Amino acid sequence: MRNSSPDPAQIFLKVFENTHIPMVVSSFDTGIIHYVNQVFLEMFGFTSSEVIGKTIKDLEIYVDYSERVKAMDIFRKYGKVVDFEILLKSRSGELLECLFTVDSIDTESGSYILTAATNVSSLKRIEAGYKNLFSQQKLIADITQLLNRTLDPRRELNNVLRTIGEVTNVSRVYIFEDHPCGVTTSNTYEWVNKGIEPVIEYQQNIEYSMVPGFREKITEEGRLFSKDIEELGGVLAEYFRIQNIKSILVYPMYINNKYCGFIGFDECTLKREWRDEELDLLKAVSNIIANAFEKMAALEKIQTSEVRLKSALESANEGLWEWDTVTNETYFSDIWYTMLGYKPNEFPAKLSFWEKLVHPDDMERINELLARHLSGESEKYEAIYRVKTKSGKWIWILDHGKVVERDASGAPLKAIGTHIDVTSQKETEEKLKELINTRNKLFSVISHDLRGPIGNILPVLDLLTEEGESIDRETQNALMSGLKESAGNAYKLLENLLMWSRSQTGVIKIEKENIDIGKLINENVRLAESQAASKEIKISATLGHNIFAYADMNSADLVIRNLISNSVKFTRPGGNIYVEAQKSDSYIIVSIRDTGIGMSPEILAGLFTINPLHHATGTANEPGSGLGLVLCREFIEKNGGTIKV
Repeated sequence: MRNSSPDPAQIFLKVFENTHIPMVVSSFDTGIIHYVNQVFLEMFGFTSSEVIGKTIKDLEIYVDYSERVKAMDIFRKYGKVVDFEILLKSRSGELLECLFTVDSIDTESGSYILTAATNVSSLKRIEAGYKNLFSQQKLIADITQLLNRTLDPRRELNNVLRTIGEVTNVSRVYIFEDHPCGVTTSNTYEWVNKGIEPVIEYQQNIEYSMVPGFREKITEEGRLFSKDIEELGGVLAEYFRIQNIKSILVYPMYINNKYCGFIGFDECTLKREWRDEELDLLKAVSNIIANAFEKMAALEKIQTSEVRLKSALESANEGLWEWDTVTNETYFSDIWYTMLGYKPNEFPAKLSFWEKLVHPDDMERINELLARHLSGESEKYEAIYRVKTKSGKWIWILDHGKVVERDASGAPLKAIGTHIDVTSQKETEEKLKELINTRNKLFSVISHDLRGPIGNILPVLDLLTEEGESIDRETQNALMSGLKESAGNAYKLLENLLMWSRSQTGVIKIEKENIDIGKLINENVRLAESQAASKEIKISATLGHNIFAYADMNSADLVIRNLISNSVKFTRPGGNIYVEAQKSDSYIIVSIRDTGIGMSPEILAGLFTINPLHHATGTANEPGSGLGLVLCREFIEKNGGTIKV
């Protein structure tokens, strides 16, 4: 009778093809490619016949081939390469930022190189997005501080325009102010990038009638925006063409709801593709500058800097502080207090009280930064640290400050600064760090656990391919059984890896319904009986009556399957596994006990985390990555439950 069991070679090919990571197996000495998976072919746009028998260099997928040379130098020196950042390109020219991993596979027929290139382009874009978000928030904070730290914001406008220009890298940033008559306008402030010709000298007393439609467009539409000024046509296009402008963005300025001029951003080197976040950022900074002009007008009317500063800080939600370094007297604004959950002046404005609020771990660093500025080593004081609110919660504060008065010897006399709550930005930063850390751990798991099964499969396949006819039937069956086990282990790991990846990217949706937990347990016990029988392990299920739960069927099935499989893996031959399910108030409690090998405190502490250092093998040397338990906890929590040991 023909053996109907799956062909291990086919199982290996299925595993190799179903991973989401491009992989290549090539000769150690010649670099000729022997195996590639479908993911590699799809990512780089090749067919198998175009790749097999060629070298990596022949494929021309490296943007800079010298980077691969560096990677291989590391491989020759250390025997492997892990997470080497490299830029690749597909056949169509798409750039792919990848983490390059190289390891060796030694077989009786020779040595091979297993290469994996994980595409992290999307993660890099997310990382860049978070960095861009923080830089935008910092730009807004810097501009606000520049405009608020002096009684005359006009003295800081050139610095403001320079800051905006350097962050956005536009060609020109400028401000036009209308004359009282409202008929003419003049360029009063300008910053230009390197290689761009200033035009402020020629932009004085310009009559709006010379550029018909300009003022009407920015006041009625809220802005003048064109990626290509030629699209504007007529006099407008001609006027901007003379100034060598290719793309333009202009926002109107208002004082007390009356149009008074405009703020513009020119691109003179190319037709700029403005991103939505850039447009939003420039609108925000334009509003801040417009607000500064409005506040200057208010200052001229009321002749008091206190009212102007208070209004400015309230609109920016910044707390203001002042410090007399001679008398040690301090002043905290109302927003400074309310930002921390206190009523204005609820406690004395003393430096000693502020020090009690600052997190102890941050105080030494703050004092070092402050001392450097007070001594004149740094132009300004800037620190990010934690402060305890009235409720006991810790928030992150961006603290800007500067000495505004010194004596004849240069000793500081008075300093002022602002507090900005940046807790949300810091939380976003921590989430990104956690994501990157998880990614690195996951890649370590892939490198460690996937290499083993594949490393076991390849030499056996070579042996069967080259010497199959000379091997007796019994030995062939033993080899095939080993192949099946290695391929099965690799497939289980890949299945968990793919499930985890889909969970992290939001592909998996939790769709709750009333499900029969007892039926689900019985089905998974039956599925595990073959694995348990091979180790003479008995699985007993004790289930209550009508055990139904409101949960997602697929994720509940995965959890129960993983937990039972885990018990089989770590129970000694001849042992027992007990599965129970019962109702408890509004929850269903499922417990799985076994006569297994137990866990050390170190393993227990890292049980539900991805940690390549905590790998354990089963009682029959079954491999384990710990990823299954990570998935179990994640899916249980998504269903509103908990898991504990």
